[in-house]
Amino acid sequence: MTAAGIDAGVWDRAVHHGLFLILDVAVGGGLPTAYGATAGPATVPGHPMRVRSVDVSTKAGPQP
Repeated sequence: MTAAGIDAGVWDRAVHHGLFLILDVAVGGGLPTAYGATAGPATVPGHPMRVRSVDVSTKAGPQP
């Protein structure tokens, strides 16, 4: 998602508040072939994505 895809006011409130949520996930890219593997019978679509860890950080400074 980019700022060009939504209302400017919504984007501003979404990204300029000093709170950051970082999810540790690994999805897509060249997997599994990036590691020399191929998708096999155990590769089944439709499973939920699981988050390994969550980090919440804050940034001090002026808020708009």
